[in-house]
Amino acid sequence: REYREAINILRPIASSGSDVQNAAAALMMSRAEFGLAEPKLKVVTDIDAQLYALVSALRAEYTEWSSLNSLAETAESFDPAPEQADINTKIQERERAIAEAQQNAAAVKARVAELEAQANEASDQAAALRVREQEVRNQTATLSARDALPFHEEAASLRREADAFEVTAETLQSQAETIRPEIIDQDLEVERLTQQRDLLVASAQEVAAKAVEGRDEAADLREQATQTATRINDLVQQLESMRTGGAQTAIDEAKASLEAAGSSAGRARSADRSGAQLATGEIQQAMGTTLAAHAATLRHAATVLNPVSYTHLTLPTKIVLWGGGGGGG
Repeated sequence: REYREAINILRPIASSGSDVQNAAAALMMSRAEFGLAEPKLKVVTDIDAQLYALVSALRAEYTEWSSLNSLAETAESFDPAPEQADINTKIQERERAIAEAQQNAAAVKARVAELEAQANEASDQAAALRVREQEVRNQTATLSARDALPFHEEAASLRREADAFEVTAETLQSQAETIRPEIIDQDLEVERLTQQRDLLVASAQEVAAKAVEGRDEAADLREQATQTATRINDLVQQLESMRTGGAQTAIDEAKASLEAAGSSAGRARSADRSGAQLATGEIQQAMGTTLAAHAATLRHAATVLNPVSYTHLTLPTKIVLWGGGGGGG
């Protein structure tokens, strides 16, 4: 209302004053007319958001419809034998792999135990040599340096032997620690394969259950698909109504307001060329952005609607679609 009042006030000024006054009044009129268009552009934006929501709902319903029909066909003509055979083969493969992983884990555990036993033995030998070394050194306490020399040499030899055994013990223990994680790896592999086998067993049970469900399940699924198709039709009709109704009306009204704003801006060109160009550019950008976004929304809708329109499985009720990628109208 304020914009309309401003336009009514500015209209006589834009045609009766000096060129500068006329240009200023024309630009203000253009701004007011642009303001009249903004709510209509907002309507288009809001409708686009609603269209996206409807399209998302339609996609979900169509996915559900396709799934229900697929399940119904499976229930009507399901032969469990090939699938059961395939699952049983995979179960046997997993069981063989489990046995192999268990054997590998046992082999690693045995090797770790063997290395640790060897390390302990070497460590014990080193400890015994250390004791013997000390005993030999103790014998030199009351001897002269000359008489003690053979004992010192023997003690040094015992120390070297002990050092060698300690190095051997450390090496063996390090080897055991290096391969010890393989036990965890193999245990985890057993757990993973066991889970896979259990899932396969569960799948086999599900397949067996499917085989006895028969036509009653198929009839129920077909009924659900019919109900879903009805919802799809409703959504399509809502989409079409919004596309040809509210959105198009808002676009037409926004165009009219923006064209008036553009015309007013154009009248200011002779006295205020830069101001007129700036206003015109803003008007064109607003319309272009809105139309581009609306066209993208319609293309998105058409992309979702195409598989619904051309599916080889005929929907129980008719769906009316618009063709192409959708335009800005």
